[in-house]
Amino acid sequence: MFGVLWLNTRNSIIAANPANEKKIAFIKNKEKTKQFLYARGIPVPKTLAFFSTKHECETFNFFSLPSLFVIKPNKGSKGNGILINKADLVTDDDCGKIRRHCLQILSWDYSLSWRPDSVLIESCIIPGSWFDVFCEWWLADIRVISYRNVPVLGMVRVPTQASWWKANLAQGGLWLGIDLSSWVVTSVVSSQWYYTEQTAPDEYRIFFWQQVPYREMILELSSRIQIFLGIDYVWFDWVVNDQGPMILEINGRPWLEIQNITMTPLLTRLNQIETVKIASPKKAVALAQMLWWERDDAGGTNAYDKPFLYLSQQGKLIASTGEYDVIVQIDLNRVSSFCSLSFLSLLQGETFLFFPHLKKKFPLVLKREASLKDMTIVVGRKFCSWFLIIPKRQEDLQKRTVFWSTYSHEMTALTVWDLKISKYYQAISFKNTLLPTNMDHELDLFVRYEGDYEPTFSYTWQYDKIVRRYDYGLKLLAKFDKAWLQSPFARLLREKLLRWIHKRALLLALDTCNYDEAMALQTGWILHVGDMYRASAHERVQHIKRCDTQLHRRLTSWQAQKYLVDHLARLWYNDIPVLTRYSWWAKISLGYTSKGACIYIQPRRLHNQREHIWISKLIHELDVHLVRYMKWFESGWKILTIGTADYKTTEEWLAIYCSEQYLSSVTDGQWKNTDSARNYLFVDYAQTHSFAQTAKYIDESHKCIYSRTKKWATLFAKTLRVKMGVKNGADPRYTFGQDSVYRAGYHSILAFLAQGHDLSSLFKGKIGIHDREMLDHRE
Repeated sequence: MFGVLWLNTRNSIIAANPANEKKIAFIKNKEKTKQFLYARGIPVPKTLAFFSTKHECETFNFFSLPSLFVIKPNKGSKGNGILINKADLVTDDDCGKIRRHCLQILSWDYSLSWRPDSVLIESCIIPGSWFDVFCEWWLADIRVISYRNVPVLGMVRVPTQASWWKANLAQGGLWLGIDLSSWVVTSVVSSQWYYTEQTAPDEYRIFFWQQVPYREMILELSSRIQIFLGIDYVWFDWVVNDQGPMILEINGRPWLEIQNITMTPLLTRLNQIETVKIASPKKAVALAQMLWWERDDAGGTNAYDKPFLYLSQQGKLIASTGEYDVIVQIDLNRVSSFCSLSFLSLLQGETFLFFPHLKKKFPLVLKREASLKDMTIVVGRKFCSWFLIIPKRQEDLQKRTVFWSTYSHEMTALTVWDLKISKYYQAISFKNTLLPTNMDHELDLFVRYEGDYEPTFSYTWQYDKIVRRYDYGLKLLAKFDKAWLQSPFARLLREKLLRWIHKRALLLALDTCNYDEAMALQTGWILHVGDMYRASAHERVQHIKRCDTQLHRRLTSWQAQKYLVDHLARLWYNDIPVLTRYSWWAKISLGYTSKGACIYIQPRRLHNQREHIWISKLIHELDVHLVRYMKWFESGWKILTIGTADYKTTEEWLAIYCSEQYLSSVTDGQWKNTDSARNYLFVDYAQTHSFAQTAKYIDESHKCIYSRTKKWATLFAKTLRVKMGVKNGADPRYTFGQDSVYRAGYHSILAFLAQGHDLSSLFKGKIGIHDREMLDHRE
């Protein structure tokens, strides 16, 4: 369709030659492929070590490795399980962390199809000076797709700080489309955003029209390798160092998303060389350059010069009966365009669709659909064939003026303070700061002694640094008080600033092991422990789930991901990127970056989900957490993204309550979430017991049904959650009580509903219950 290569067509191309499957199975083994290519004069990274058993891993001397090396699964995919080491292994803790990662690979954590895997340790490739413009955050690579020995498409994958030095788009990297003939960059893709030179932000403009080095050599070697392997359709990942190009990886099932990166339909190019048989790499490169010299397949201009449409935008429908303001939505799953029956009856004669941002009208043929709202137009593939679709909604209505008329003279001052406080409040994250630096070493000892071990943790925070930040927070508060701001919104800003100062005071107490003061600082802030909460938590934990699970069908990973995408579309958040993370325990979680929200999913854990359980999880994460975050766009106030002072008391239990309401409707009211109540009891117990004693209590309460190693690793992680920040695990006086906030939130939600309030009034951003009425008084 429009020359695009789809998955089924790609698979049929591969299946057409029975020999392809055997050869694809061969190149999945990275070490065998390297030996095959090295014997034929193709440059490959040096192998430092290779082992396939746990005994070899335990006995291997990791201190013998150089300071720069890469560990990867021999049969891994999508960059999962790759660990880049950039410093000397100087301590046993460093060595233990590396060995533990190797054991995870040998335990099939990153293998394809859950089959036994091996560990491959290679020398780390240093980017070449001609290629360093793409390698600010480590090594970029060049991907080339070749068909019948002829290169057909190419791109560059660039790592960023957000992608943790991996050139993977799903993990935050950049992908650059390149013209196959001139070998220059013509487009940039970040997450789900496509940029041309005209639309790209300043930090990406440096890449446009940069020429990738070693063009002829890379294309010729790609063609030569394909001739050696005898596979019809394949991709190659190349890297460039000072000695020249080097093959990094080969894949026999080429990825299809490159069509969106380069804006080039791949099927059309494959059809052009379907009958070509070339055995000379030089002739193959010459043919590619001759066929695809800076033009698209129709002989016109490049695709990125097309006019663009958003997934949703305002437009004007022009007919002989008049002009109508409409909302235009894109649906590429449909061929034709549609509107409601009542609206179609108003239109007579030829109709045109006018877009203000294009200043041009286009002819449109409409069909009727009863389910659509009036003044809404849904256009399909036939109309969109001449447009470039930008995967986001047009922000025509910028509702960013939350303010009160009686305090309008404070608008500028409040805006400045809102940005300043939001910036500095996010400088310290408890979740990241309170994680110990020697966690892997202590985990190994905890597993070895089967929980009968009191760990001793070390942290990266520095006393002087905390004091300086604490002093700065006090100065900032003094300046804020001198501003004499009278707006109700100023109270939210001051409360958030006080929480920011409170954070640093707590870190200061933890740094000096003053646990009594740390507990006092938490009391009334995040630690809500009491007889009422404890009794209600016990009651909920003892509740038995009597849901008939046979009523809910199991979903495949693909079906679960489709539910997620459809759910986002229903909320009109199609532009939220969905990323993949294999290291998280959670099936789905939300993350917030400087550029907005993103959703992380764990595909392996999505497999075999119950349908209604999965829907309830989407309601929890998207309908509550995501919606409350995104509501700040309607106000423009940053304080509503990081939360007002007491929003956490509301946040988690609001999400739990909404998901429970859905599950209760399909299980006759018999479903209750017990995880939050259990976590509360863990916090309560940890206040008076040591790390090892708390772990034993969690084991008895949680009933961990895992293998021996995974059981103790799970208990370690759960105990660390409630003992976060402690240095000596034997000290029973301190517990990190964030989980207790959720239990307090449960009672606040019940009290709020008992007073006859509507939960919809809480969806104004990340606010606490007591902030609701104040935000109702805005203009």
